[in-house]
Amino acid sequence: MYLLVVKNKSGVGLIELLIALAIVSIMMTGVYFTYITFTKTALDTRQVAKSESEVNQALLKLEKLLQSAGFGISQNEPDVFVVDNSPTEITFKTLFGDKMEAGLWEVCVNNSRNVANNYPVVALSENENLIDFYDNTGTCSNGNILYVCKDSNSNGKCDYIDNVNDNYFYEKTLRLSANASVNYSWSKNCAPNTKNLLINNDPYLGCLADFVVERPNKKTVKLGIIYQKGNKKDTPISKTYNYDSLSGSYTLDAKQEYYRWKKVEIVLDLVNLN
Repeated sequence: MYLLVVKNKSGVGLIELLIALAIVSIMMTGVYFTYITFTKTALDTRQVAKSESEVNQALLKLEKLLQSAGFGISQNEPDVFVVDNSPTEITFKTLFGDKMEAGLWEVCVNNSRNVANNYPVVALSENENLIDFYDNTGTCSNGNILYVCKDSNSNGKCDYIDNVNDNYFYEKTLRLSANASVNYSWSKNCAPNTKNLLINNDPYLGCLADFVVERPNKKTVKLGIIYQKGNKKDTPISKTYNYDSLSGSYTLDAKQEYYRWKKVEIVLDLVNLN
């Protein structure tokens, strides 16, 4: 008996080629979706890191600003730091202002000044009683504590000297915006029903779900903030945030559940208050 062996010299058949193409297509699709998922995760991670970094810097500046309440203010000045919870609002007075020289102070020695030279100042006694005002060229009395005052007109005089109805200090108000964050161009990517934190009606920090303030005693204030970190997700997470050092809690609404959030609690000593 003879066996006849027939060799296929036609190469790969059409069916085999189609099967190979199908397998390669499936593999490439998997690689593509893996790449897309990885890229999206990396972008979300960078977005969250950037958001948290910016918020942390903003909160550090806010802490310093709040702790300046009472800085350079006469002890006879009323309502230097006031907390109102209907709605939540903080109003305080300080000489720590917006200009570079704001916050400068020194003790008058030999009837002259060095640090606060060329700036208008308010003079307080050792007991922080208001004594006098000096323009940007004036001398001073030994032992007086000099603080660079508010000079809105940039004419070398404290505002109070220009207008007795004006103040020599800055008065700042911290509160949430009445409008939602999405109504502001700079915070249009915020989750629904969030607000912006305002300082004197100027946007300071966006995408806040909650902002609470408590003042357990005259020289201490507590702040609770829940802010958005990152963009919208595909799956919702139902969650209630309970404050640790403050009373109360906050529950995300149905739309906010598609976003991720972070709770921050701040306890500050108001070191400049009498």
